[in-house]
Amino acid sequence: MKIVDVVAHELSTPLEEPFAFSQGLVRRRSAVIVEVATDEGVTGWGESLCHGLQPPEVAASFVEFCYKPMLVGRDPSDAEVLWEELYNRTRPFGGGAAVNALSGVDIALWDTVGRSLSLPVHKLLGGGFRSEVTPYATGFYRRQGEDPIEAGVREAKRHLSEGFRAVKLKVGFGVDADIEYVGAIRKAVGPGVRIMMDANCAYDAPATRRILLGCRDAGVHFFEEPLAHEDLEGYKALRNLTDTHLAAGENLFG
Repeated sequence: MKIVDVVAHELSTPLEEPFAFSQGLVRRRSAVIVEVATDEGVTGWGESLCHGLQPPEVAASFVEFCYKPMLVGRDPSDAEVLWEELYNRTRPFGGGAAVNALSGVDIALWDTVGRSLSLPVHKLLGGGFRSEVTPYATGFYRRQGEDPIEAGVREAKRHLSEGFRAVKLKVGFGVDADIEYVGAIRKAVGPGVRIMMDANCAYDAPATRRILLGCRDAGVHFFEEPLAHEDLEGYKALRNLTDTHLAAGENLFG
Protein backbone atom coordinates (compact mmCIF):
# COMPACT_ATOMS: atom_id res chain seq x y z
CA MET A 1 0.00 0.00 0.00
CA LYS A 2 1.36 3.40 -1.03
CA ILE A 3 0.26 6.95 -0.33
CA VAL A 4 -0.90 8.68 -3.52
CA ASP A 5 -2.19 11.98 -2.14
CA VAL A 6 -2.33 14.11 1.00
CA VAL A 7 -4.94 16.85 1.25
CA ALA A 8 -5.37 19.49 3.96
CA HIS A 9 -8.99 20.60 4.29
CA GLU A 10 -9.30 23.98 6.03
CA LEU A 11 -12.35 24.53 8.23
CA SER A 12 -13.09 27.89 9.80
CA THR A 13 -16.18 29.73 10.92
CA PRO A 14 -16.69 33.02 12.80
CA LEU A 15 -18.28 32.85 16.22
CA GLU A 16 -21.43 34.82 16.93
CA GLU A 17 -20.20 35.18 20.51
CA PRO A 18 -16.39 35.34 20.92
CA PHE A 19 -14.89 33.80 24.05
CA ALA A 20 -11.60 34.06 25.90
CA PHE A 21 -9.10 31.72 27.49
CA SER A 22 -5.75 32.54 29.07
CA GLN A 23 -4.00 33.13 25.73
CA GLY A 24 -6.49 35.54 24.21
CA LEU A 25 -9.88 36.18 22.64
CA VAL A 26 -11.15 33.60 20.17
CA ARG A 27 -13.26 35.00 17.33
CA ARG A 28 -13.22 31.95 15.04
CA ARG A 29 -13.32 28.18 15.42
CA SER A 30 -10.88 26.51 13.06
CA ALA A 31 -9.37 23.13 12.27
CA VAL A 32 -7.48 21.37 9.49
CA ILE A 33 -8.65 17.90 8.48
CA VAL A 34 -5.86 15.86 6.88
CA GLU A 35 -6.82 13.27 4.26
CA VAL A 36 -4.34 10.53 3.29
CA ALA A 37 -5.31 8.57 0.16
CA THR A 38 -3.68 5.30 -0.95
CA ASP A 39 -3.39 3.27 -4.13
CA GLU A 40 -5.58 0.56 -2.59
CA GLY A 41 -8.54 2.87 -2.16
CA VAL A 42 -8.10 3.18 1.61
CA THR A 43 -8.33 6.72 2.98
CA GLY A 44 -7.35 7.85 6.48
CA TRP A 45 -8.33 11.02 8.28
CA GLY A 46 -6.69 13.12 10.99
CA GLU A 47 -7.27 16.47 12.67
CA SER A 48 -4.94 19.37 13.39
CA LEU A 49 -6.80 21.45 15.95
CA CYS A 50 -6.05 25.16 15.54
CA HIS A 51 -7.47 26.34 18.91
CA GLY A 52 -9.02 29.47 17.37
CA LEU A 53 -5.85 31.59 17.53
CA GLN A 54 -3.79 29.83 14.86
CA PRO A 55 -5.15 30.43 11.34
CA PRO A 56 -5.86 27.09 9.65
CA GLU A 57 -3.86 28.24 6.65
CA VAL A 58 -0.68 27.86 8.72
CA ALA A 59 -1.20 24.16 9.48
CA ALA A 60 -2.48 23.52 5.96
CA SER A 61 0.65 25.05 4.43
CA PHE A 62 2.91 22.74 6.46
CA VAL A 63 0.88 19.74 5.30
CA GLU A 64 0.85 20.83 1.66
CA PHE A 65 4.40 22.10 1.18
CA CYS A 66 6.47 20.30 3.83
CA TYR A 67 4.83 16.96 4.56
CA LYS A 68 3.01 15.92 1.39
CA PRO A 69 6.15 15.76 -0.81
CA MET A 70 7.75 13.44 1.74
CA LEU A 71 4.68 11.20 2.07
CA VAL A 72 3.58 10.49 -1.48
CA GLY A 73 4.88 7.09 -2.58
CA ARG A 74 5.53 5.92 1.00
CA ASP A 75 3.91 3.10 2.96
CA PRO A 76 1.52 4.49 5.63
CA SER A 77 2.25 1.53 7.89
CA ASP A 78 5.66 3.10 8.48
CA ALA A 79 3.87 5.68 10.62
CA GLU A 80 6.57 5.93 13.29
CA VAL A 81 9.36 6.21 10.73
CA LEU A 82 7.45 8.86 8.80
CA TRP A 83 6.77 10.85 11.95
CA GLU A 84 10.48 11.00 12.76
CA GLU A 85 11.38 12.04 9.22
CA LEU A 86 8.70 14.74 9.06
CA TYR A 87 9.55 16.06 12.51
CA ASN A 88 13.26 16.24 11.71
CA ARG A 89 12.60 18.01 8.41
CA THR A 90 10.57 20.77 10.10
CA ARG A 91 12.61 21.07 13.30
CA PRO A 92 14.27 24.32 12.10
CA PHE A 93 10.81 25.93 11.93
CA GLY A 94 10.18 25.46 15.63
CA GLY A 95 7.65 23.38 17.50
CA GLY A 96 4.17 24.90 17.64
CA ALA A 97 2.58 25.20 14.21
CA ALA A 98 4.73 22.52 12.58
CA VAL A 99 3.99 19.91 15.25
CA ASN A 100 0.33 20.92 15.30
CA ALA A 101 0.12 20.17 11.57
CA LEU A 102 2.12 16.96 12.01
CA SER A 103 -0.43 15.69 14.52
CA GLY A 104 -3.11 15.64 11.83
CA VAL A 105 -0.83 13.74 9.47
CA ASP A 106 0.11 11.24 12.17
CA ILE A 107 -3.52 10.53 13.09
CA ALA A 108 -4.38 10.10 9.41
CA LEU A 109 -1.53 7.62 8.89
CA TRP A 110 -2.62 5.45 11.80
CA ASP A 111 -6.24 5.71 10.68
CA THR A 112 -5.22 4.55 7.21
CA VAL A 113 -3.44 1.48 8.59
CA GLY A 114 -6.32 0.65 10.91
CA ARG A 115 -8.86 0.89 8.10
CA SER A 116 -6.73 -1.27 5.81
CA LEU A 117 -6.69 -4.02 8.46
CA SER A 118 -10.26 -3.43 9.70
CA LEU A 119 -8.86 -2.87 13.19
CA PRO A 120 -9.24 0.01 15.66
CA VAL A 121 -5.98 1.88 16.16
CA HIS A 122 -5.72 0.87 19.81
CA LYS A 123 -5.30 -2.73 18.64
CA LEU A 124 -2.36 -1.67 16.47
CA LEU A 125 -0.78 -0.07 19.52
CA GLY A 126 -1.02 -3.20 21.65
CA GLY A 127 -4.64 -3.35 22.80
CA GLY A 128 -6.86 -1.61 25.32
CA PHE A 129 -6.27 -1.71 29.06
CA ARG A 130 -9.88 -0.77 29.79
CA SER A 131 -13.24 -1.09 28.10
CA GLU A 132 -14.77 2.14 29.39
CA VAL A 133 -13.64 5.57 30.52
CA THR A 134 -15.12 8.35 32.62
CA PRO A 135 -15.99 11.36 30.43
CA TYR A 136 -15.53 14.92 31.61
CA ALA A 137 -17.10 18.15 30.41
CA THR A 138 -14.71 20.86 29.29
CA GLY A 139 -15.49 24.45 28.41
CA PHE A 140 -15.73 27.25 30.99
CA TYR A 141 -14.44 29.91 28.59
CA ARG A 142 -14.88 33.55 29.49
CA ARG A 143 -17.33 35.81 27.68
CA GLN A 144 -17.43 39.58 27.73
CA GLY A 145 -20.02 41.06 30.04
CA GLU A 146 -20.38 37.93 32.19
CA ASP A 147 -19.29 37.50 35.78
CA PRO A 148 -16.87 34.53 35.47
CA ILE A 149 -17.84 32.91 38.77
CA GLU A 150 -21.58 33.16 38.17
CA ALA A 151 -21.18 31.89 34.62
CA GLY A 152 -18.87 29.08 35.73
CA VAL A 153 -21.23 27.88 38.45
CA ARG A 154 -24.10 27.98 35.98
CA GLU A 155 -22.16 25.95 33.41
CA ALA A 156 -20.96 23.41 35.97
CA LYS A 157 -24.52 22.78 37.16
CA ARG A 158 -25.67 22.36 33.57
CA HIS A 159 -23.02 19.70 32.95
CA LEU A 160 -24.04 17.88 36.12
CA SER A 161 -27.68 17.92 35.02
CA GLU A 162 -26.55 16.25 31.78
CA GLY A 163 -24.94 13.39 33.70
CA PHE A 164 -21.28 14.44 33.90
CA ARG A 165 -19.44 13.79 37.16
CA ALA A 166 -16.22 15.56 36.16
CA VAL A 167 -15.50 19.02 34.74
CA LYS A 168 -12.37 20.78 33.47
CA LEU A 169 -12.15 24.50 34.20
CA LYS A 170 -10.31 27.08 32.12
CA VAL A 171 -8.00 29.06 34.39
CA GLY A 172 -5.00 31.31 33.79
CA PHE A 173 -6.62 34.64 34.61
CA GLY A 174 -4.53 35.47 37.68
CA VAL A 175 -3.50 33.52 40.77
CA ASP A 176 -6.00 34.93 43.24
CA ALA A 177 -8.80 34.99 40.67
CA ASP A 178 -8.19 31.35 39.78
CA ILE A 179 -8.16 30.23 43.41
CA GLU A 180 -11.44 32.02 44.07
CA TYR A 181 -12.96 30.61 40.88
CA VAL A 182 -12.03 26.99 41.57
CA GLY A 183 -13.22 27.28 45.17
CA ALA A 184 -16.58 28.64 44.05
CA ILE A 185 -17.07 25.82 41.55
CA ARG A 186 -16.19 23.22 44.18
CA LYS A 187 -18.68 24.73 46.61
CA ALA A 188 -21.37 24.68 43.91
CA VAL A 189 -20.88 21.09 42.71
CA GLY A 190 -20.10 19.44 46.04
CA PRO A 191 -17.45 16.85 46.95
CA GLY A 192 -18.52 14.04 44.66
CA VAL A 193 -17.51 15.69 41.37
CA ARG A 194 -14.00 15.68 39.91
CA ILE A 195 -12.58 19.10 39.10
CA MET A 196 -9.64 19.63 36.76
CA MET A 197 -7.88 22.86 35.72
CA ASP A 198 -6.34 23.92 32.41
CA ALA A 199 -4.23 27.10 32.26
CA ASN A 200 -2.99 26.73 28.66
CA CYS A 201 0.60 27.52 29.70
CA ALA A 202 -0.27 30.83 31.39
CA TYR A 203 2.04 30.64 34.43
CA ASP A 204 5.56 30.13 35.74
CA ALA A 205 6.45 27.67 38.50
CA PRO A 206 6.06 30.03 41.52
CA ALA A 207 2.60 31.14 40.41
CA THR A 208 1.56 27.55 39.73
CA ARG A 209 2.72 26.52 43.19
CA ARG A 210 0.58 29.25 44.78
CA ILE A 211 -2.45 28.11 42.80
CA LEU A 212 -1.96 24.44 43.68
CA LEU A 213 -1.62 25.21 47.35
CA GLY A 214 -4.50 27.68 47.23
CA CYS A 215 -6.75 25.07 45.61
CA ARG A 216 -5.77 22.12 47.80
CA ASP A 217 -9.08 22.15 49.70
CA ALA A 218 -10.91 21.96 46.37
CA GLY A 219 -9.41 18.53 45.69
CA VAL A 220 -8.24 19.22 42.13
CA HIS A 221 -7.80 15.99 40.15
CA PHE A 222 -5.19 17.36 37.72
CA PHE A 223 -3.76 20.68 36.50
CA GLU A 224 -3.22 20.73 32.73
CA GLU A 225 -0.58 22.95 31.11
CA PRO A 226 0.20 25.27 34.00
CA LEU A 227 3.61 26.09 32.44
CA ALA A 228 5.01 26.31 28.94
CA HIS A 229 5.82 22.87 27.56
CA GLU A 230 9.51 23.73 27.33
CA ASP A 231 9.81 24.73 31.00
CA LEU A 232 11.20 21.40 32.16
CA GLU A 233 12.98 22.93 35.14
CA GLY A 234 9.73 24.49 36.27
CA TYR A 235 7.92 21.17 36.12
CA LYS A 236 10.75 19.49 38.03
CA ALA A 237 10.49 22.11 40.75
CA LEU A 238 6.75 21.55 41.04
CA ARG A 239 7.27 17.83 41.53
CA ASN A 240 8.50 18.72 45.00
CA LEU A 241 4.90 19.42 45.93
CA THR A 242 4.03 16.15 47.64
CA ASP A 243 0.61 14.60 48.17
CA THR A 244 0.84 15.90 51.74
CA HIS A 245 1.14 19.48 50.49
CA LEU A 246 -1.72 18.98 48.06
CA ALA A 247 -3.98 17.32 50.62
CA ALA A 248 -7.01 15.99 48.70
CA GLY A 249 -5.51 16.47 45.24
CA GLU A 250 -4.90 13.22 43.31
CA ASN A 251 -2.44 14.26 40.58
CA LEU A 252 -0.28 17.27 39.86
CA PHE A 253 -0.50 17.49 36.14
CA GLY A 254 -2.52 16.15 33.24
